[in-house]
Amino acid sequence: MKRILPPTTVQANSHQLRNVLCRLETPERQARVSSHLRNVAVCEALALIGFLDGHPRIKGRPAVVRGPAAFQQQGGTHDNPFCHVAPANMLLDGANLTTYFGTPQNQALVARIFGMGVNAPDNWAELNTFAEVPAQQNRADNISERYTSSFGLVAAFEAAAVSAARDGAWDGSAKRRRDRGALVDFVRRHYEGTWKGAALAAYDHAQQYLQARIIAAGGPGPQRLQQRLAIVAAQRDQLLGGALDIPGVIGLTLSALEQERWR
Repeated sequence: MKRILPPTTVQANSHQLRNVLCRLETPERQARVSSHLRNVAVCEALALIGFLDGHPRIKGRPAVVRGPAAFQQQGGTHDNPFCHVAPANMLLDGANLTTYFGTPQNQALVARIFGMGVNAPDNWAELNTFAEVPAQQNRADNISERYTSSFGLVAAFEAAAVSAARDGAWDGSAKRRRDRGALVDFVRRHYEGTWKGAALAAYDHAQQYLQARIIAAGGPGPQRLQQRLAIVAAQRDQLLGGALDIPGVIGLTLSALEQERWR
């Protein structure tokens, strides 16, 4: 499936943000930012579910299915690809969430949430502080995500989305079920109640997997495995200790959605 790219302005702003305003000059910073933005994307996706409760096209609790990545912000390079933010795409009743929004701006908003990625700076190879090839971030993400398994970040994201979908009326009334404060409470409930614990378990499993491979290799293990273990540990620490202001995180998203006219 060909991935859908958001507008070029979104991609240009991302490049400016990554390389000028918020340079990620060490692997640990890149891992922590990736983890933080993953948690942000999960909150935004949960907000989309809470907002869509009442959509006229959804008459009954929708099926939630994990899907392969359908969106991409812009292409990376072989050595510096985008490490993943949203663990996977998500389908409601078999449809991409973009199809439930009638404005190009909100369709682009959904594409940004599910297509956002994190790069090292373009000149990462020239930085003495960047101790590894950035592609190790993607490989560590793949180990944590485990798309086909029931214990990775993808499954954790699916579980949070399923939990959110169960917490709704889905009467097809075309009436908004929640005001902004209720949506914030909705997101917090499913982020804290499902995503956080399941994602922590996914990181723990990834650490155990990598530690077992290091032990099997003998000695300290290959450097690439040590690097991936450090990446997973940094992402896990960010999930546990990083402050996440949920009202602020989803505030801009909700401001955009409040202008939506359902189709």
